[in-house]
Amino acid sequence: MEVPRSVHPLIKIDRMADPANLLAAYQNGTMTRPTVFIGLLQANPRNTLRRFPVNVADDGSIGASGRTNRCFVSNHGQGRRPGSRLGTLNMHVAEGFNFSLTSLGTPSGHQIDVQRVATVLANPALNQVAANADWCRLPNHTGPGILLTCQLTGCAFIVRLGTDGRLRCAHILPTDPATGNAIMTGEALHDQLDQGGYLAVYGRRDYDHRTAGVYDRSVAIVGIRRPNGWKIYAQKKGRMTHDIRSVHRIYPPE
Repeated sequence: MEVPRSVHPLIKIDRMADPANLLAAYQNGTMTRPTVFIGLLQANPRNTLRRFPVNVADDGSIGASGRTNRCFVSNHGQGRRPGSRLGTLNMHVAEGFNFSLTSLGTPSGHQIDVQRVATVLANPALNQVAANADWCRLPNHTGPGILLTCQLTGCAFIVRLGTDGRLRCAHILPTDPATGNAIMTGEALHDQLDQGGYLAVYGRRDYDHRTAGVYDRSVAIVGIRRPNGWKIYAQKKGRMTHDIRSVHRIYPPE
């Protein structure tokens, strides 16, 4: 299968050699090459995110938000997706993909350029939770047309418009990942951001689900630049089984 021709010409995909143990599966069509998956994602983001569960890992080694070529896309094995008629009442086996954002080593997979949104810890001052945000400025016409950030597991993602007409995106954490100390709850973070006048806020209250009292949802945030501007989606999944629960466009809001 070839990459769809509607892939944005500025998306750089380093066609690294296919892993030897997967080559036969790619050739006989039982697995999808990462390069083909990226093409599908660019051509039809909503449908692609409904078909393929996505994991986004970011070890923080890249640093500040912005363009990076240190994104590696690889197959991650089976997940599940909702059926076309009964939704989550009839789940189907689905093929999943990993995005790994790191400056360390050379992870497996195909290397691509993306716009990366770094995480920052919430400011504890009242109504100042996003004061330290590391905003990623999204180019309107140039540069990579894919946006990624590490998965939401309690944090929030926000969008605003800059004075230059470019979108800005930020990822705010309620808990310090280095110490495990909570600045505030995910719900409190979401509530404060809702008062900030942002174009979009996607936070804990949008994916608050628990089993036996334990949070069991994570969210992959994926943005795609289309001919009429950026579209940003949230793919909500079960945290342990990588099953897609829903896909929503969070910007522009639906």
